[in-house]
Amino acid sequence: MPDITIAVPNIGLKAYFKFRDPINTFITNKYNLDTDTTKLIVSSIISMKDMIKNDLRDPYTNIYLVAAISEAEYKKDLLDDIVIISFTFIDNKDIERTFRVPINYIEEISDVTNIDYAEKLIVISLNKLPLNLDTTMHFTDLLDFIETRLGIVPEIKEVTVGNVELVTTLEHTTRETVRTNMVTVHKTNEIKLSELQLAYNELLNRLVLLQQSIP
Repeated sequence: MPDITIAVPNIGLKAYFKFRDPINTFITNKYNLDTDTTKLIVSSIISMKDMIKNDLRDPYTNIYLVAAISEAEYKKDLLDDIVIISFTFIDNKDIERTFRVPINYIEEISDVTNIDYAEKLIVISLNKLPLNLDTTMHFTDLLDFIETRLGIVPEIKEVTVGNVELVTTLEHTTRETVRTNMVTVHKTNEIKLSELQLAYNELLNRLVLLQQSIP
């Protein structure tokens, strides 16, 4: 009996599939496909004998031979009338690709209720600025902004990219004047908090003095 470890999936199912070798090696090399990160869609399901009779396709030539599966294994699967499953996916050139796999060479199907997670980056280009301009002083505000809105604590780094542009002193002064005039918030949240704390302490002191002055 063939070693089948999955139930026949429904047509239209979109999930991550793991394949057994040599099928896995074949589709990885032929399609440059990473099955760990690419969801596949089940596009058709047909028995091997129906594929030969109705589709007039030769499973041995089209599937087994190109994947280096022996003719002996093919004959066993033909005798068992193994189900052939067709998959489609979009490659990195936005071209739809299709390949076929005997069901006994599918090792695992991911849980379709699982939620995909991946690391995300928010890239902000500040355009060209003086190399000695310290942007790290604003990291606290950026961290606070993201944490209070997304509920995550990000990691922020300053990275210098591209070629260095030499700017005259006059041009530098002009650019800095324009840039600083655009600034509307000059205080970080830490400074604002410190000022609020000082104001609060001042109010408490005045309240204490007021209470002391009451006979």
